[in-house]
Amino acid sequence: AWAIKGLLFDLSIKGPAVLADAVAQQSRPAAETTALIGGLPPDAVRTAAKLWFPHLADEMTRHRAGEPVPMPAPKAPPQAGSAPAPATPGPIAGTSHGSILGGGGGLLGAAPASQPKESHAAIVGGGGLLGAAPAAPPSATHGAILGGQGILGGQGILGGPPAPPVAAAAPPAPQKPQPPAPIGSEAWTRLGGGWYRQDYFLYYRPAGHADRFLRAWLDVTGREAGERNGSARELFERLANPGAPGACGECHSVDRGPDGSRMVNWFPFRPNPAEHAFTKFAHLPHLTLFGSEGCKTCHQFNTTANFAATYKSGNPFVFAASFEPISKRLCASCHVAGHASAACTTCHNYHIGDIPQALGAMTMPPEAGAPSGSGEPHRKGASWRFPPAPGRAGASRLADALQR
Repeated sequence: AWAIKGLLFDLSIKGPAVLADAVAQQSRPAAETTALIGGLPPDAVRTAAKLWFPHLADEMTRHRAGEPVPMPAPKAPPQAGSAPAPATPGPIAGTSHGSILGGGGGLLGAAPASQPKESHAAIVGGGGLLGAAPAAPPSATHGAILGGQGILGGQGILGGPPAPPVAAAAPPAPQKPQPPAPIGSEAWTRLGGGWYRQDYFLYYRPAGHADRFLRAWLDVTGREAGERNGSARELFERLANPGAPGACGECHSVDRGPDGSRMVNWFPFRPNPAEHAFTKFAHLPHLTLFGSEGCKTCHQFNTTANFAATYKSGNPFVFAASFEPISKRLCASCHVAGHASAACTTCHNYHIGDIPQALGAMTMPPEAGAPSGSGEPHRKGASWRFPPAPGRAGASRLADALQR
């Protein structure tokens, strides 16, 4: 717990330099170290520290000074079934229920010396239905219904002056408009990505395609995902999962090295321009020959090939195409006399193998007596030297091809 608090405290005080020191313990370029931090904003860290550990600065200062810092005890959850004791109701103002069953003017008691205001005792007590008339009638008692002041007389229901009219209620005041709710942290990062805080976690949203933060972590953990580094390998597998944030593994394949390292193929295959294969083909001259079938005019799907399964091995030499091979009969249906060229060199290269460029590495010895490094060519029998390794490799492959 103190390690987490210490990292969060140092990060909120010193900034991303703390993370830079942590990830740069091994020799890495500065640009890669910056990409691994991912532009962590200060507000996310400081707000998280304030909410998670309100007394973080005081606790870390005392802890690093060697003072004991007591941890706050967790709050006990409320016990199931427990409920506060109900409050004892007091007497209701202006209405005495004691006159019904209690002493004084009640059903079983004697008449009180004075009746409270709005007393129900007037119904059955003194001055009521069964009791004697009081010395002075109480003010606005219910005894006026059956007592001295009858229903139709005096201050009865139909007698006396009418009650004053009730004043009309004032119209409700118009409600003050409330501002709209602010956008949430997660929705904030939908445009541009970046870090945000939610509950007790910090999240990162990729900033579009080819996110530098995710790519840097995939490259670093892939290089270090050898057989001895299980942590790097586990992190790489999570990041390269097709369903992970960024979905990098949805399109980019992964090659596995002999030492267990991983390499993400960020770019498509680029053939070596100096390598000449035996067969050559270009799609451009054939695009005008499409019929209603489109690409299926020449390409037929191989329904039995498990194309996606070949990527799970991580071996780039294990591959199963999802198309059937192009047959020579299909090519010969167009490459016939009077229709398309039927010459051998239309589809095949004469020179095959690694063929270096003609003037890729030329040296000319200087004139006799001329200083070394002179640019004057040797006019009598100038020599041309090609790089020995590519030249021998190209000649060897050419000789092997001619013998087949």
